[in-house]
Amino acid sequence: MEAVSYVLTAAHVLAGGDGGTVSVGFCGPHAAGGKFTASVVSQGEPGTLDLALLRVPGIAVPPVDFLERTWVNLGERILVVGFPEGQRLGLSAGIVSQLPLTELQNGIPADRPEQRIVIDAAAPRGVSGGGVFEVETGRLVGIVQGHHTVSFAVKDQVQSYALKFPVPGSTFVVPLTQIRQFLTSVEAANELRGLLPITAQAAPGAPK
Repeated sequence: MEAVSYVLTAAHVLAGGDGGTVSVGFCGPHAAGGKFTASVVSQGEPGTLDLALLRVPGIAVPPVDFLERTWVNLGERILVVGFPEGQRLGLSAGIVSQLPLTELQNGIPADRPEQRIVIDAAAPRGVSGGGVFEVETGRLVGIVQGHHTVSFAVKDQVQSYALKFPVPGSTFVVPLTQIRQFLTSVEAANELRGLLPITAQAAPGAPK
């Protein structure tokens, strides 16, 4: 059987659309293999569902476990894994600072739902598409979509330029509920059934 891995990331980090190719590198013991050419299996729209799934042939890396439940708790401790500025592997620690809004709980109009989780961990440039993991179990909680930044103008004797810094408490994460829906649609369209971890435990009292 051919060695193959699937990589989940944010759609907006990809230069091409569906059917395009990108290069993927791995860290740890797999770093020596260099970069692998990956194909885009499916890609959502960044403005609505900022997720993409890549297929990487020629390597089989250990899979990530998803959080078994379909919800996260306010104040839950998390770790963000990514490559700040595209350089070295980096970790940021924090908590879940805001949960997705719902019309029932918050009175938000139905045409303006907010599905994203907000965390207070810093997510500088280059971390979009990285994983957010529960500290206690190491299981995936979501995928970093982006963050708010604040700009500071700097002027020296030659030129003026702006420095952008991530705003604490304003990192947005695509939650597992949307990730599972995305992977379910990918399975149905691409005959990948059984290869993607989309099963979950429902919240107490929630529809199953």
